[in-house]
Amino acid sequence: MVSADAGVKQRRFSLEGEFYWRIVDDLRGEAQAGLEDLHDHGLHLQASAIVFRRALQTCAVGRNGGVSHTSFELNF
Repeated sequence: MVSADAGVKQRRFSLEGEFYWRIVDDLRGEAQAGLEDLHDHGLHLQASAIVFRRALQTCAVGRNGGVSHTSFELNF
C-alpha cells in the first residue's frame, strides 16, 4: 500500500487531501478460494471553515474509490 497526504491551513480555512493505492495478492486458504487479487485506489478530500470563532465549524468531505466508492457529506 502506498499513500500520500497533504494539508494547508490559512486563517479560518483548511484543506486536506489523501491518495492511496493498494494491491492485495497471493491470497491463500480455503476462505479465499475463488477470490481474485485486489487492486484499488482512492482519494479523500476535506475542506473546513470556522464560521463563528470558537463556536461553529463546518466541514465538507468527499471520497472516491476503494470500498466506499463515491460519497459526500457536510458536517456542522
